[in-house]
Amino acid sequence: MPQREVQISISSNNSDLEVNFLDNQLHQEIKFVKNKGGTFAYRIFLIDLQKDLTHISQNLIETYHSCRENDVKLAVIILHGNSLDIEKNHYFQKMLDDLGKDKPLHRLIFTKDVYQHYSPNPSTPLDTQFYEAITSKKINISRKGENLYFPLALEDFTLAIIKTLFLSNTSGKSFWILGDPISDLELAYLLKKNISTVSQDEPEINATGKDDPEINSLRSIGNKSRGELNWNPEREIVDDLKQIITFYTDSSIKAETKPIKTNPLHRLLTWIYQPRPKKETSLPTFKKIGTNLLIAAVVIIIFMGGVFTLATGLSLLQLEKSINQALDGNLQLSISSLNNSIKLKEIGESTFRPLVPLSNLASPRSTEKIFNLYSFIDYTSSSLGNLHQTYVMAENLLLSLNNEESKTNYNDLSLALHSNLSQIYENLNQISFLSSSGKIPSFLEKKLKNNDEYKNLKNLEEQVAQFIKVTDIIPAVLSGDKTKNILVYLQNSQVLRPSGGEIDYYLLLTLNQGKLITKKYFTESELEKLVQDTDLATSKNSRFASAPKSKLVNLTQNPDFAKSSVEVSTYLEKTLKTKLDFIVATNNLLIEQLLLEEKSPIIDQYKASYLEASGSAVYQEIFDQYLDRLFNQNISLPVLGRTIAKTIGDNQILIWSSDISTQRLLTYQSYSGVIVPHPCNAGITSSSVCTAQTLSLSESTISPLRRNPWSKRLLSHSINITSSSIQHEYQISYTTNQTFSSDSSIANTYYLYVPSPSTLDKVLLNDLPSSTKGVTKTIEGSFDVYKIPLTIFPNRDTLVVIKTTTPTSETFSTPLSYSITEYRQPGTTDSGTTLKIIYPENLLPKVVTSPFTSEPAVMKITLPPHTSSFGFTLDQNTQ
Repeated sequence: MPQREVQISISSNNSDLEVNFLDNQLHQEIKFVKNKGGTFAYRIFLIDLQKDLTHISQNLIETYHSCRENDVKLAVIILHGNSLDIEKNHYFQKMLDDLGKDKPLHRLIFTKDVYQHYSPNPSTPLDTQFYEAITSKKINISRKGENLYFPLALEDFTLAIIKTLFLSNTSGKSFWILGDPISDLELAYLLKKNISTVSQDEPEINATGKDDPEINSLRSIGNKSRGELNWNPEREIVDDLKQIITFYTDSSIKAETKPIKTNPLHRLLTWIYQPRPKKETSLPTFKKIGTNLLIAAVVIIIFMGGVFTLATGLSLLQLEKSINQALDGNLQLSISSLNNSIKLKEIGESTFRPLVPLSNLASPRSTEKIFNLYSFIDYTSSSLGNLHQTYVMAENLLLSLNNEESKTNYNDLSLALHSNLSQIYENLNQISFLSSSGKIPSFLEKKLKNNDEYKNLKNLEEQVAQFIKVTDIIPAVLSGDKTKNILVYLQNSQVLRPSGGEIDYYLLLTLNQGKLITKKYFTESELEKLVQDTDLATSKNSRFASAPKSKLVNLTQNPDFAKSSVEVSTYLEKTLKTKLDFIVATNNLLIEQLLLEEKSPIIDQYKASYLEASGSAVYQEIFDQYLDRLFNQNISLPVLGRTIAKTIGDNQILIWSSDISTQRLLTYQSYSGVIVPHPCNAGITSSSVCTAQTLSLSESTISPLRRNPWSKRLLSHSINITSSSIQHEYQISYTTNQTFSSDSSIANTYYLYVPSPSTLDKVLLNDLPSSTKGVTKTIEGSFDVYKIPLTIFPNRDTLVVIKTTTPTSETFSTPLSYSITEYRQPGTTDSGTTLKIIYPENLLPKVVTSPFTSEPAVMKITLPPHTSSFGFTLDQNTQ
């Protein structure tokens, strides 16, 4: 420890807490000084997560660079409120790791429940809780009263900070500095006792808060930091509480009589317009003063209007710039542009507010649009801020792969990503609402309509929703002490199969906490040979002949990916001597999207080579290159993010887990491939009974060629609702490829899932009845599953029609609500299923969940190219 007074500069987004450091002798050998650009050997950068964080990232980056230039030791403090903000921890941890990756000069300190007993003004989150308990006469605690607080006096905290700065080997490390734990119930009774002693008031304890066991886990983390620093707090909250309450009680009494402050502009306008005693003066002088005042007012209004227009316009430009920079992966530039946008927006909004009375007088509707504009900027800025944090966390995840030194907590990271993406999703919903017709100024509305990113806003919302679901399985794949074995299907989407295409290769990956242990590629014939060899060795040691097994190609034909994966896993487990934890089905479209995102010059060559007889080897080689780049952190995050979003959004990937709890998480996600009945679309608000139906049509092609013989494949689904039944008609139309000439036939098998009970009415091939001799029907849960084999010829246009009928169990009554969920087959690339709803002429749609084209007694809609639902409510037509 130093033997003379040492100066430590401090800066914080909590000015009240900063003042407590500056104005009090918290340590006899330390003097804290405000950071004004001077050179000091030590610096503290304190971030209160309950305060404004608008410019904090940029300020921290600038501080770090300044400390590096001047060889200054830096302590960065993250002060939490009542609850933990895990994603902010990850965000700042990753930022500091990036800034100090060559030579770290920071110590990162996490803390909560710091309190001070010097000032009557509350300056920390815990101070504020004490103050609110006094003023509101209510003390809020958790339901069980078992949530822990870790009260820590400011002088004890100061000593811990000093130790992190002065002890050797602390640079680049993180510490949790906490006081001794006390339950919220115990603290509440202490507060109640001291408040009643000081003020004779009897506060009420409300046990209605959320139980938060996560906070209680901090006890062990705090003890670890105490051992590393050889530090223990000396003061106890029990001894300081009475003095604190006395301070705040006096402060709250004074606050009740404190005069209200007004801003300078308000005082100026009050001075101009307030009545004054009449004085004898000449008429010309009075007119002159009035004229001058009027001119001055007009000049001020014009000036403020100009500032408002310029600042708001520049704010929008900076916001657009920040979005583009973020999409390109330029995070630091994007943060800087976002901060500029926020500053300009604040200037524009502050200059507009005094003009609101005039604006309301001229056009109340325009005033509302301007306020909506600022809300639009706020939500967009918030989304972008969350995107920055998400980017940092996702990059942290990417960099942890195959990194021996990485100690990433994937559970915390998953939770943080989930929280951040959820906030982005909520903001996108608000942006979508605000930017709908007539809610914002017309110039911005026109600009948004011509903006490609905005046009894809609905898709972006859906992609964010999918990413939220993906974050839940990150710990299942990357966490845990055991290795994870993942089987990946590398499929050719040119030849349709239920899981996304004909399988070229099976890739077996073995991971251990994100580190790649082994990777092995197998062809189907190689695996079949291994299975046969294993069976042969087993039969030699057995007195009984083993039953013949199904071939691997047959097991992968099951349209329900979960059931298919269970069978494949069981089939290969003994052969590979490996228990499969995950099976992932992907296809060549993933590689094509990666090449497209990277603007690779070989994309056209790859597409051509892929269709040749040796195409599977080309596919395997490119896939392996990208796999190596992924585990070597050599793929840019924007490219990876956009590719994953596109792949999930287009239903081109399926995932299965052998773990029951993980598979339960996956079941209702579009990428699970599990065929289950879906409930009614949430957009139907009718109180009537809702009929919900789920259908799936998938196709399997057996072809000797690698290429798709059709130039176009379109799927349409017609639903006819009658009083006694619901009839479904699928039409699959194939347009022949003129450049493809072959007289050989193609064996197609169609797998149709319809609600049970049902009947198969017709199967037509080019308008002619097809034999149903080979058709089989099985019942799986609440579905009837039809397996329909057909032989078709690729040298002519072909139309396949399949008709079924399901009787309705409910009595036909109005209002009638109906919801259809349509599964999308991976590997298909059309723009989406064309859905046609036919209903009785005496009814009329009252509630519809998506836009549609209307005809008499008919609704038409093109479903998006992924598993989706559509719902509506029909009622009597009174027109």
